[in-house]
Amino acid sequence: TMYEECQALFGKKHKWIAYVDADEFLEVQKPHTLNSILEPLEKNETVGALAINWVMHGWDNKEKRPAEGVRKGFTSCMLDTKKDLGFDKGTGNQHIKVIVKTDSFLEPSNPHKMILKEGKITVGEDGDEVDRHAWRVPPSRKKIGLHHYAIKSKEEYAKKIDRGNGMGDPKGWTWFEEMMTVPSETCLSMTVYEP
Repeated sequence: TMYEECQALFGKKHKWIAYVDADEFLEVQKPHTLNSILEPLEKNETVGALAINWVMHGWDNKEKRPAEGVRKGFTSCMLDTKKDLGFDKGTGNQHIKVIVKTDSFLEPSNPHKMILKEGKITVGEDGDEVDRHAWRVPPSRKKIGLHHYAIKSKEEYAKKIDRGNGMGDPKGWTWFEEMMTVPSETCLSMTVYEP
């Protein structure tokens, strides 16, 4: 797989590898830095990976790709739960992606989480063990989050459906419609970055 190829090519050159996609952007909350988050984990022999919760962005009713780019063009973030709809169902923000210690990597479990060598665990930003397949519940991003622009404009989403995905189960228009039911709020933190 591409994960194993990445590990083979770069694992000996780096202490950590972040397995994130091109439509995902890390956001570290001040006063933290990526180094200040990873350094204590690096010293912990048991920790093999850091799980980071998503912040999923909506399509903002845009038919076409915005000229201002993805981070400035899509400023609605889905809430963590659908409590205001009368039930406490989690949203896609419960999903994680991982930054893995290269000496702990064994093989991919799925695009969200890696299988680690024996005795190694995946932890969240609070040091909590993440033992689920692809989720960290409840989600939190007090130190670090991963903004995921999964939908973008209607035009871009149609292209995404056409090209499929690496998991063999591309999302369709039903998923797009389901995402429209998730309550959201305006979040501008990613708009400060250039380009």
